[in-house]
Amino acid sequence: MKRHSVLPVAAVTAAALLAAGVLASCGSSGTPAADAGSKTVRVTLANHVWTDTIKSKLPEFEKATGLKVELSQFGEDQLSDQYKVKLDAGSKEIDVMMYRPLQEGKLFAKNGYLANLTDDVKADKAFEIGGQFDPVWVTGTMKTETAFTGLADAGYTLDAENVEHRPE
Repeated sequence: MKRHSVLPVAAVTAAALLAAGVLASCGSSGTPAADAGSKTVRVTLANHVWTDTIKSKLPEFEKATGLKVELSQFGEDQLSDQYKVKLDAGSKEIDVMMYRPLQEGKLFAKNGYLANLTDDVKADKAFEIGGQFDPVWVTGTMKTETAFTGLADAGYTLDAENVEHRPE
């Protein structure tokens, strides 16, 4: 019987969530500062498991784009307080931000703090995430052991013995 690891799926899912909106561009006109001629992008991140991975990729990003990244990192409550003060005041001090979609997403969208970057995002054709969010039934053995993927850490692993698409 063929065994599959669910960790690659979890890593791709985490990457998709990140790309789908955990990081958002902000600004009064919906345009990042980098598009307005600035060579610096101001990024605000939460103390989160993804933050270390994002930080490790910044030198590569800076080299590829010629942009300098100024990074600020806060705990979640402090981050929310920063956003309330700066965004409500119309500050242009934040170009890219990590936010909590369930807690703040609806309010940020309603107040116009988020820019829709869908048309600006280009995907690598080798990175196909289609079907990653389709519901499935997984039968297998779950173990409580830490798994490190480079994108996220998990406190469990699952050796899948059978994966079936769940009818909707």
